[in-house]
Amino acid sequence: MRRRVGWPDVGHGRTGAHKTAQHYAIAQAVEDPPSAWTADAYSLDFNGSDEYARGTITGGSPLQTFTTDATLMVWHKTPALGANDGLFCIHKGTSRRFQIHIDGNGTLRANCKTDSATITTNGSSGGYDDDDWHAFTLAFTGGNVERYIDGVHDINTALAGQFNDSGNEMTTVTLAAAANLGSKYTGGIATAAAWKTALTTADTLAIAAKPTVDLLDDASYDSANMAQHLIYWCRCGDGTEAASGTTYYDMSGVATVTDLTGTNLDDTNYQLEAPA
Repeated sequence: MRRRVGWPDVGHGRTGAHKTAQHYAIAQAVEDPPSAWTADAYSLDFNGSDEYARGTITGGSPLQTFTTDATLMVWHKTPALGANDGLFCIHKGTSRRFQIHIDGNGTLRANCKTDSATITTNGSSGGYDDDDWHAFTLAFTGGNVERYIDGVHDINTALAGQFNDSGNEMTTVTLAAAANLGSKYTGGIATAAAWKTALTTADTLAIAAKPTVDLLDDASYDSANMAQHLIYWCRCGDGTEAASGTTYYDMSGVATVTDLTGTNLDDTNYQLEAPA
């Protein structure tokens, strides 16, 4: 049977050593379901075996030239089930990639491959497989990977090389699996988004504190005019699909969208009461 996912409990289920003041602030902000959350707030639940979603980036999409000034964010809810893998990846085959993944002990990492290097960041502290909702964000700027967990800055890692040198534009978006479709992800994914700019720490915290935020509204960000940089937004059931069907729509509003198609998924994969 499918797990019914509940209201997010961001920052809860962790040991006191990991709870910063910002984590407590975020937890307080989402303790009571906001009025914007309704009975039709959904996530997608993946079985870790043969279920994933994937879409082709077509010509003219800003995702093609997704490069070193960029941000990825994914809301996930991961149970303690052991080995897990890719959560959200924008890539060209396996030769170029920005990838968010989670290890078997609930450790979050970034895996990036350029023309000259493959970088896997040091893992976060473990424990993010606690069956609570967490926002994981990667911002690429100035040759560095800035990693945020629940809006709190976690690590900075240098990243060498180019992603989009001639002939190597990104071609694919993958959800709940790695670029090579290796081990599939077990758990819930509510939102995956990308911006063609590096979100600031304040922007990241603002979004993490309000998981129902409208990413197309500039008022949702700390910085001015950030919504115009949104180039991908999969809402996993709270978008055009309205929790039915196996096409997961890009709600970013860009002229050339990248919709995803589910593999071995059906309407039972939609789960109620998730941030979106």
